[in-house]
Amino acid sequence: MSKVSARVISGHEWILFLKPKIALLGLMFVAVLAGCAHEQAVGPLFTEAPEPGPGRARVYFYRADAHHSYSLVELRFDGRKALEILDQEYLAFELAEGTH
Repeated sequence: MSKVSARVISGHEWILFLKPKIALLGLMFVAVLAGCAHEQAVGPLFTEAPEPGPGRARVYFYRADAHHSYSLVELRFDGRKALEILDQEYLAFELAEGTH
């Protein structure tokens, strides 16, 4: 039969034992909160634009990537560059009626 020995830990020793574990737990909590932080939209706030002229239409583009990115996306119409848009940004573009 094996003999089991136990030692009673004093309050001071207990604090020294827990201190690094509490610090690590706090660091992990801060890391989780930082990972959940979300930046505000970088584009302009939505404002209603005036009606487009006769024979024209206004098209709104809103970019919402699943993974946040600072890259620009270039939009082209009729083979020419029309506009560039960032993540979480919206832009409006007017087109003449017809196929583009």
